[in-house]
Amino acid sequence: MNNLISPSVSIVVASYNHQQYIEKTLQSLVSQDYNSIEIIVVDDGSTDGSGDLLEGLKEKYNFRLIKRKNGGLVSVINLGIKEAQGDYVVFHASDDESLPGRIRGQVDVLMRYKNAGFISGNVAFIAEDGRNRGTLLKETGQERELGFDDLFLHRASVSSVASMYRASALKEMGEISENYRAEDPQIFLRITRLGYTWIQWAGPPIIAYRMLFSSQSRTIMPLLLRQHLNLVKEFSDHPLYPKALAQIKTYLLSALAEQDKLSALKEITAGGFQLFGIGFVRVVVKLLLPRKLHNFFKRAGNPS
Repeated sequence: MNNLISPSVSIVVASYNHQQYIEKTLQSLVSQDYNSIEIIVVDDGSTDGSGDLLEGLKEKYNFRLIKRKNGGLVSVINLGIKEAQGDYVVFHASDDESLPGRIRGQVDVLMRYKNAGFISGNVAFIAEDGRNRGTLLKETGQERELGFDDLFLHRASVSSVASMYRASALKEMGEISENYRAEDPQIFLRITRLGYTWIQWAGPPIIAYRMLFSSQSRTIMPLLLRQHLNLVKEFSDHPLYPKALAQIKTYLLSALAEQDKLSALKEITAGGFQLFGIGFVRVVVKLLLPRKLHNFFKRAGNPS
């Protein structure tokens, strides 16, 4: 590809309290073998000194810095959509590292699919201690053009950290709701509901995703699933809505069964599940097993 006529790419880095990782993130972006890149770093009210560090790195890594009070990730995404000037847009966490060839590879694929609103690539998972924890997709090199239904029913793996969006699709979508804590389900569903397709690219990993778990990592899951349930309800006019609703309710029930069995039982009485489906059966097993025993089997099935 001749970079003189290549599409431009805006990379919006959402920075929040990742002082120890942010420079490695920036290094991974400026090291890309692609010339037409704009880097915008939004420091979302960091309290660990990240803001001051970024001030000192602006000239070294040639990025635009926006510092503001904390507003949350979704508001950073909305700001990024407004500020990005590129033909394509990447939203990037401040603790992840894009791997060599990421931008060029995604641009090459996305250019071949004119109706695709975004492309989602492969992810390398990295534990807090630096160990490799596998990849999101089996590396086959396959490119699959998929649509709204595949996302609505979770029929294909997709990752926000490994996505690149067509800027015109983001502009057509407009702002996403800041009432939700997660940005990715909104973007994926809203763009494809407009009629765009999306590409799942099972090539080599394009980003190293750092798996940093806080004490809230597990307890926040029911909240995210409840919000996803509300998001799904926005598409109640779709023929697959009943199935999608039952699927999310089962996911929610599964998360509650691990943490709050009483709440899980209340959800069951509310109904709306695919009774005796494999997901529901797994939930019943979780409810019957004591939590310590369930965690024992979970660890045994995922040796480190």
